[in-house]
Amino acid sequence: MKRNAYVVVFGIIAIVVVAAVVSTLFASPKSSQAVGTPSTLPNYGAAPDFQEIAAWINSPALHISQLHGKVVLVDFWTYSCINCIRTIPYLNA
Repeated sequence: MKRNAYVVVFGIIAIVVVAAVVSTLFASPKSSQAVGTPSTLPNYGAAPDFQEIAAWINSPALHISQLHGKVVLVDFWTYSCINCIRTIPYLNA
C-alpha cells in the first residue's frame, strides 16, 4: 500500500513537471521592449493647471508650470476613508 502512494505522488509530480516544460516551450515570446516605456504610452497632452485646491502639503501653492520635469504625487482622498487618513503622516514626512 505504501508503494502505491509513492507511485501516485511521483506520478503527480511528473505530470506537473511535464506541464511546466510544455507551457514554457509553447509560451508566446515576450516583447523585448519593456511595458510602460515612453514609446508605448499614449500622449494625452499637457496637464491642466490646478484649480480650487484648498491646501497643499509640504509646499506653498504651486502652478503646473513650476512642476515641469519633476515627479509629482497627487493624492485624492476623503475624510470618510480611514486608509486615506492613515497616509497623511507619511505624506507629511
